[in-house]
Amino acid sequence: MSKIPQEKPLVLVVDDERMILAVVKRVLEDGGVPVDVLLAGGVTEAKAAILESLSDGRKRISAVLTDWNMNDGIGAEVVEAAHDAEIASVGVMTGRIEDNQEDIRATGVTLILEKAFDRDELRWMIALLLGPQSEAKP
Repeated sequence: MSKIPQEKPLVLVVDDERMILAVVKRVLEDGGVPVDVLLAGGVTEAKAAILESLSDGRKRISAVLTDWNMNDGIGAEVVEAAHDAEIASVGVMTGRIEDNQEDIRATGVTLILEKAFDRDELRWMIALLLGPQSEAKP
């Protein structure tokens, strides 16, 4: 009996630093993490992507990994948009965890990835965000 291929989960990655977006995408796609990656360059793009994923016929976003401090707003706005869209799996990346941890946790987010992170930490975060639906291993 042949195995029916599962659709890969869609992960939205949000950061206003294009280099970080490129690195995260490359690590996830080339590193054997079975996900589709959608990139957003800030809060405005992220909120639009979340709304668009709610449209009929669109692939739903399974998880969001967002930067906290961005040029056009803060990660709390992305977290709120994700929660409004019933996306429960949200993680935050930040370069200043000691400055932001209390505010991040106030949004209900418990998964925080401190910049600069390595490939294994990123894969671990995605595996935790996707939980049992993921073939990625922490």
